[in-house]
Amino acid sequence: MLAVASIHISYCLLLTTYCIMYVMNLFHNAGAYFVWHYSQGIRDLSHLWGSLIAWAWHFFSIPQLLRTLFSPWQRMDYKLRQPGLHPGQFFGDLIISLLMRLFGFLVRIPTILLGLILLVFMCFLFPLAVLIWLLLPPLSLALIVFGLWITVVGL
Repeated sequence: MLAVASIHISYCLLLTTYCIMYVMNLFHNAGAYFVWHYSQGIRDLSHLWGSLIAWAWHFFSIPQLLRTLFSPWQRMDYKLRQPGLHPGQFFGDLIISLLMRLFGFLVRIPTILLGLILLVFMCFLFPLAVLIWLLLPPLSLALIVFGLWITVVGL
């Protein structure tokens, strides 16, 4: 009987020690997480934001679209070459060329505007993302404590 009680007591001590070590490890890891979250995490978030800005800039190729704003669409240009001077052919080629340039302009302008709107939106969204990033750990901790309070004490 004494041996069983001794085994039970040593088991309880072992379990208590394990629980204490688990909680200590949890607090140590939580501290390391908060250090990461407020140091390296903010740097990573800033790097991610810079990468998203670069992606949008290159995806919409805004500098190239501005350089080729009045170029013909898809470099489509119609020129029928015949020897001699043909005013009808010249004006026909001129109209086709102007229409292709107008179409290229009408396609490029909305693309440039959409890209710029996305970039401005991302610039306004970044401070909000940083604010959420900064407030998320304390808010999560407060919600956990509030949930435990409701569970233990009740409403």
